[in-house]
Amino acid sequence: MAEESDEAQSSPAPKRPRLEVATDTVARREDTGRVSRIDGSEIVDWLSAHGGFVDGCRMESAGPAGFRLVATRTLPAGHVIARIPSQCVLNCDACCELTMGRRMQELFDLVVPEEETAGSIAGRGCPVATRRSLLYAAMMVPPGGLEGKFGPLLDELRTVDVATPFLWNEAATGSSSPSSAPFASHSAIGVAGASWAKLPSSIAAEWQGYHDHLCAEYANLFPKLCLAFPEIFPAAHCTEAAWFRAHSLYTSRALPFQPERMQPDEVLVPFLDRMNHDSHSAVVNVAWNGVGLEASRGAVMLREVKAGEELILSYGCKGNAELVLGYGFAIWGNPHEAARVCVEVSDFAAPDCAKLAAVSTAFDVVVDAMRSRAYCRVHRPGTVTFHVTMDDLEAPASQDSAWAALCKFCRAVGATAGVAVEDVLQDILMRTCTDLVRVEDAAQDFDLEVWEAHLKRMRARDSVAVGSALCATSVDGVTTALRHAQLVVVMAALKLLMGGEELPGEVQPSRSLASGNKWCALQ
Repeated sequence: MAEESDEAQSSPAPKRPRLEVATDTVARREDTGRVSRIDGSEIVDWLSAHGGFVDGCRMESAGPAGFRLVATRTLPAGHVIARIPSQCVLNCDACCELTMGRRMQELFDLVVPEEETAGSIAGRGCPVATRRSLLYAAMMVPPGGLEGKFGPLLDELRTVDVATPFLWNEAATGSSSPSSAPFASHSAIGVAGASWAKLPSSIAAEWQGYHDHLCAEYANLFPKLCLAFPEIFPAAHCTEAAWFRAHSLYTSRALPFQPERMQPDEVLVPFLDRMNHDSHSAVVNVAWNGVGLEASRGAVMLREVKAGEELILSYGCKGNAELVLGYGFAIWGNPHEAARVCVEVSDFAAPDCAKLAAVSTAFDVVVDAMRSRAYCRVHRPGTVTFHVTMDDLEAPASQDSAWAALCKFCRAVGATAGVAVEDVLQDILMRTCTDLVRVEDAAQDFDLEVWEAHLKRMRARDSVAVGSALCATSVDGVTTALRHAQLVVVMAALKLLMGGEELPGEVQPSRSLASGNKWCALQ
């Protein structure tokens, strides 16, 4: 199939220096035995052949942080380090035109997730599959080999390490080959193993829903595609483990096609997907302006950098829960964390309480009124989780925030139960803290000294410097950093509650909580 030309290819691209590669780094493709350089040179040659370029930077090993991009010379502000032609990015539209994409469309109608949930798929003649599943399938089974339209990009992706929670079993066993497992049954958290036990219970419950959705998507496609088109979708490659790996590659590497336009799916951009993250504006030195060869597109320097300085891109102001799930790393002391504060019917009425039915009804009514808020999540009946940030705690009481909503929720349901809002909040926050400091090998459920010793040990063992941050990359490290970031927010909420100040929703505390509370000294 002839490749489409990029819109901006009418004017020839300026000649650019060849990428200066790092020390020899090779990987052996287990499915072909081919030795592939993963220093980026093959990708840059491929980009150049399509009119793109990379100028003034190279890829090099970053140790536990994987790879990074660094400047090869002084780069001034405004310098364009790369422009990526549209025919070199892997996206849903491009996958539709590939052989594997056309075969998938013979069996499935393709939808975006919004259509899937909005009910607009009713009456379709074929089963449905998400458009993004095309992208995952392309990463599982590279179409056409190295000579195919996306051969070099797909070949590189097959060698990339990825360690999101859906692949933690691979991190524990050392297995990284998506073709090493047969068709797997999708039991609850089957791919993650015991590593998920290290997560806070609220996070594990939330991620269980994502896991189950991915399993359902996989079961919808396979083995049906393998049976219908075995040469295109060989069963040995189309495993559940490969599906989770493809999903993790997408969440950890995708960039917006054009940042100024909201689109349901992002795209896989070669070479630039190796840039690491920092959320501090003083540290971030690269802006991504989108795919294309036009003068307004590409990756642009925000300030001058010297030779050898790392090129840093911001993934956004994400807390550790987002970073761990989507990228596989966490930041020690992440200031953007959204703590999960879970509220249950049992917080207001015991199972044998005479008011239980009335309390349950009030609980459901208030949940229905709040569930459309982005910070309010319902994962199962009788529970609701609020995503509370430090910014929420510092916001004016009149502002719509997760903390204000949590206080109003407890006041509304507490009125039916006949309990004070500050009493319910204290119990909920204390329970959340206790769950967060749970240490797997501790002799008892709560021991603050054991937790603090564990935290200190993990920070010393797993701290990788990236930009201005220290990051955790191991399973033990990221789960500890995640717990700690959540705990800092919940502790701040407790201190706010103890201060005796007026709570959001015109709730006046009837008393000040005891200053001897065991969480007061927690840092």
